[in-house]
Amino acid sequence: MTYNSQDLLKQFGDFMMAFQQRGFSAFSKRGQQFWAKQPQRGQMRVLLLLNDKDQLTNSQIVDELDIRPSSVSVMVKKLEEEGLVERHDSTEDKRVSLISLTEKGKETITSSHNFKTEFSDELFDSLTKEEQETLGKLLNKLTTGLNEKFAKWDDGEERPDFLDNMPNAFFKGQKPQGWGGFKGNGFGHQGPHNGQFGPRPDGFDPHQGGFDPERNNY
Repeated sequence: MTYNSQDLLKQFGDFMMAFQQRGFSAFSKRGQQFWAKQPQRGQMRVLLLLNDKDQLTNSQIVDELDIRPSSVSVMVKKLEEEGLVERHDSTEDKRVSLISLTEKGKETITSSHNFKTEFSDELFDSLTKEEQETLGKLLNKLTTGLNEKFAKWDDGEERPDFLDNMPNAFFKGQKPQGWGGFKGNGFGHQGPHNGQFGPRPDGFDPHQGGFDPERNNY
């Protein structure tokens, strides 16, 4: 079968529809059940940070997460009570208290990462490893090309005539604005839970890498 751009666009649209209507729904339900047993969003941010940095002081956590010192103190105390983090004196300065993950805290992070892995494994299990690798390269190539093209459209360079001739209905009531019309209500910038094809599930943000089940929690 010979594919043209319309064939590809239709297949891509079919995939996105199936993914959003069925995939997101199924995994969102599983995600809600999973995350209901996990630390709250702010607390998870602290755990993920400590998992990355090993050990930090209260003030370092404040700087890294850019939140109020009082909020960090409350979250760390709660995590300590739940056995997820522990405090210990710095070997270099006994006046400094360092915070690090306990084994239970590390297990919580591992469980979170495993959930993400299970999500992606189930999503792409109909493809072989080689096919997944090929798809990844093609999507990366397509994304890079589109970003370069869209940047030129935004700047008014090489903007196709069809963008200025799009019907008002396409822009959901907004006036056509060249490529800016897409930003208004076509393909972007509608908020984290609304999109062109319906509501977006929890954990989905098109401006932060798409779907991430952990996003609700940090």
